[in-house]
Amino acid sequence: SVGSEKLSSQVLRGKQLFYDARDTRLARDSYMSCATCHNDAGHDGRTWDLTGMGEGLRNTISLRGHAGAQGRLHWSANFDEVQDFEGQIRALSQGTGLLSDAQFTTGTRAQTLGDPKAGLSADLDALAAYVAAQSRFDPSPYRTLAGALTPDAVLGRAVFADQCVSCHGGSSFSDSESLATHDVGTLKPSSGARLRYALSGFDTPTLRDVWATAPYLHDGSAPSLESAVRAHTNLSLSPVELANVVAFTRQIGSDEASVQAPPAMGTGLSGQYYSNNALSGTAVLTRAEAVDFNWDRAAPGVGIPADNFSVRWTGQVLAPATGTYRFQTVSDDGVRLWVNGARVINNWTAHSPTRDTTTAIALVAGQRYDLTLEYQERTDGATIQLLWQPPGAVSYALIPVANLFAAGLGLTGDYFANNALSGAAALTRVEPVAFRWGTTAPAGGLPADNYSVRWTGQLLAPISGTYRLQTLSDDGIRLWINGTLLIDNWTPHGDTADTTPAITLLADKPYDIRVEYNELTGRATAQLHWLPPGATTYVLVPVQYQYSAGAGRRASGSTNTLHGL
Repeated sequence: SVGSEKLSSQVLRGKQLFYDARDTRLARDSYMSCATCHNDAGHDGRTWDLTGMGEGLRNTISLRGHAGAQGRLHWSANFDEVQDFEGQIRALSQGTGLLSDAQFTTGTRAQTLGDPKAGLSADLDALAAYVAAQSRFDPSPYRTLAGALTPDAVLGRAVFADQCVSCHGGSSFSDSESLATHDVGTLKPSSGARLRYALSGFDTPTLRDVWATAPYLHDGSAPSLESAVRAHTNLSLSPVELANVVAFTRQIGSDEASVQAPPAMGTGLSGQYYSNNALSGTAVLTRAEAVDFNWDRAAPGVGIPADNFSVRWTGQVLAPATGTYRFQTVSDDGVRLWVNGARVINNWTAHSPTRDTTTAIALVAGQRYDLTLEYQERTDGATIQLLWQPPGAVSYALIPVANLFAAGLGLTGDYFANNALSGAAALTRVEPVAFRWGTTAPAGGLPADNYSVRWTGQLLAPISGTYRLQTLSDDGIRLWINGTLLIDNWTPHGDTADTTPAITLLADKPYDIRVEYNELTGRATAQLHWLPPGATTYVLVPVQYQYSAGAGRRASGSTNTLHGL
């Protein structure tokens, strides 16, 4: 006999419902229960044809370890809460449901991504609580007796870290929480649709249980891990690399803490060039580069004069070791340097080549520090270099480009002289989305009413964690992250704040972003805010975390990715 029940009363009730096929609320013909496909919260190893439910061929997913909360649910990310199974109970099992008909049909609740269903039915919440209780993955039996990775898996981990972590990185081995979906070459006619609409990609499943959850891919078409990896048309591995990556993924289980991408390599600072010596007006030229120039009497670039120009470089510097650093500039003419917001060099004068050196600055290995360098050229020769003396060094050297990371300068904004984003753009510029135009036109050549803008680029998270994005708009606004529509308020309205669900972003990983806006009549506002991890108020997304389309701010491994297993 059982001395004491280990499950809470709610989880126990949910487990009873999970296995119940006789309750007509759950199944009309007493034919199937949740456990029919997910016995012991596992999976049946089968592929189901759900075309009639607006989907397609779908491989059953194990519930163990997922805790019902790994981003959106299902291969097509068509559920945002476990309680959305209410619709499946009614449509697939023909049960009468755990919600009343009045509750189910209120607002958009009948839609799987509509109004929340949680908190309306004790039994439906209990069913969700049982699924949420499945929070533990099993260890992989493919490791050594001591629980370590085998030698081939160690080699595979290195390949995985280089090529696979952009979608399967972190502790969850999935980017599902970011609401991203992907097509890695496995989308086909039999894949069907998503909620009866076009299907563009699949949710990224975790890899913690792949040692035990064959077959693979959304349609179960890969009988082995080897064939699942080969199905990725965007991935190129040698036979040895393939075998090693498979060995590693098979040994992840509950044992492997996480895998992070190798440290990103810098491409230089963002240099904005002005055709005057006062850093005023609009930059004529922008490029990413290390600061190591001796232009002498030549112009620094097309459209810039040989004399009376100025440059502002912004970004971050990565410290390779912990200790005391000194920075040094060689300039002709004026120079100013800020490190982490503190001005450490200020020689804004006309002078021949001159060395200016900071006092000692303590930096920590692996940390990045904000850096701004301003320079002006007046007449004659032009020189500017940025050097440092790292801990233990006896001389100054140019800061390697790999340790310099460009700051974002904003998204690419395409402006249209109509409110439908149609035709050719009348104006394109790089900028943060932070506008209150009121009743004035956004720029010359554009009307004050009936125009539209599409901003595109990438968003970079400064730290890993849970974010919420928010738009403030008057009038219509739409927001996509990684191809997923998160805000859709394409209506005429006064200043309105629209907020995304919570999404998980990883530090230093770029996320594709698109913001669309239209102004009809009256006042005009378009702003992009966020609530970073640990913050309590929304703030404008800082410009340094917004990268324009084509700026090339890509994390290591983002082009060859392993996802969709």
